[in-house]
Amino acid sequence: MQKIKLEINNKLELITYKKVSNKIYIHCNGESIVIEPDNKKKKKSYSQASSMQVSVVSPMPGQVTQVLVSLNQKVKKGDLLLSMEAMKMEYNFFAERDAIISALNCKVDDQVESEKILLELK
Repeated sequence: MQKIKLEINNKLELITYKKVSNKIYIHCNGESIVIEPDNKKKKKSYSQASSMQVSVVSPMPGQVTQVLVSLNQKVKKGDLLLSMEAMKMEYNFFAERDAIISALNCKVDDQVESEKILLELK
């Protein structure tokens, strides 16, 4: 993990990030986002994207601390799905859109490796 300090809204924030394959995992204030290159060949219209399977992936080795969803549960954009602890920091994973949990591959206290698919949404 790399660490940098950035000024956000006139406040100095500690940001941690890690590049894995072609993705960059960024963590700040308990929230996580993933940045990946814009691949024009893979672009789809919004209606197509809403029916696509989305995977929530562990950015690094750690321990699952909370699982707040169950298989086939409907979730709304912004819902907290699960949390994990890695490198003495807690990382929260939120739904990026309204969806249904189609696979749940972890439970509380599981030790997970980097890039493990924790759950999938459709």
